This record gives sequence, structure tokens and C-alpha cells, in this order.
Amino acid sequence: MWRIAGNHSGTDSLYFDGLTLQLIALAAAPPGLSPLRASRPADARVARALDYLEAHLGEALSVSELAAVACLSVGHFARAFKATMGEAVWAYVQRRRCERAMERLRYTNDLIATIAHECGFSHQGHFTIAFKRRFGITPGQVRK
Repeated sequence: MWRIAGNHSGTDSLYFDGLTLQLIALAAAPPGLSPLRASRPADARVARALDYLEAHLGEALSVSELAAVACLSVGHFARAFKATMGEAVWAYVQRRRCERAMERLRYTNDLIATIAHECGFSHQGHFTIAFKRRFGITPGQVRK
């Protein structure tokens, strides 16, 4: 592989270097461990959508946008997501936003409204309702 990579352009060389490093990581890893996230779904399309979702969790998202990232129709994506993750797409998005907000509430002194906005909620009231539904307490009670 190294010899072949030396005969190609810089892009090809990077590609072969990446493949080689991945093979080394797979060979050196203890059995049962993966160099990828342990909870990574088997469905690559859903995994791609999850990666996108995590990177853009604080932004306005739609199921159709996530379906486009997964290269599936909205209906097929919704069914594949639920079969893979065990919950509906939007329930998962809300849960992840609330979990991220919980971490921010515990470990930062940021304003609740700021946390709500940065975690993807349209306003603090919407955040408080979703947060209380998820955890049974309000964001203000977490801060106390």
C-alpha cells in the first residue's frame, strides 16, 4: 500500500495512509473493542444522520434534513431510525437536546435562556416544558 501511495497524488496518499492506520487500529484493538464509537448503529445511513445530528444539535433541524443526510426518503428514514435506535427521530432529538442542556446546567454558569438557545430550543419556555417532561424537574431546579 505504501508503494502504491507513493506513486499517486497527495489526495490518494492521504487516502491510503488513512486506510493503513485504520487497519493497524483494527489489528491492534483488543477483541470486542472498536476504534469507532461503541454504540454506533449497524445501519450506516442512520449512523451518518446521527453524526450530522450531533454536530448540528443546537441548530434548527428537521426530519427531512436528517433523511436527506441519510440519503433516504422521510418515511424510510423514520422507519429505519426507529428500528435502529428504538425511538422516533424527533423524540431522540429532544432527548439529546435535553441531555446536553442538563450537562450545561450542571457544569456551567451560563444563563438558562442561553443554554436553551444553544441546545436548539426556540425559546426558554419551550425548553422548560421539554426539560420538565424529560427529567421531572425544571432547569431552574437543577441550578439550585
